[in-house]
Amino acid sequence: PEALLVDVQQGLARWGDVQPYHQALRRFAQEQSLWLAAPEHQQAPDTLAQAHAAAHRLQGAAANLGLMALAQAAKHVESCGADTPSTQRGQAWRQLRKVLRDTGPLALQMRIDSAAQLPAEPAPITT
Repeated sequence: PEALLVDVQQGLARWGDVQPYHQALRRFAQEQSLWLAAPEHQQAPDTLAQAHAAAHRLQGAAANLGLMALAQAAKHVESCGADTPSTQRGQAWRQLRKVLRDTGPLALQMRIDSAAQLPAEPAPITT
């Protein structure tokens, strides 16, 4: 099944207008591109608490922007507790990075550009 990357309708419903929504998407893409450009070992959190905090922030931002797959991946990282085996926590973190990379700067920019002239009822964007 196709993963819903960007739910434009949900994003617009939260932001109210295309221009501020697109500005927020661009700002998010720029911020995340800096994080993704760092070596992977520098991106991983040192503690479970740091992983939860980073995932929580990312989940909130993604949900506000209608970035559904990213919000879901961040929620999964946040749900990993101390009793979750470290290999599973690592897999969840790597999956979050993959989804962020897939949703990230270039893919997101293409979606922003293609959504510039939205129809009255925009269709969800999938991959």
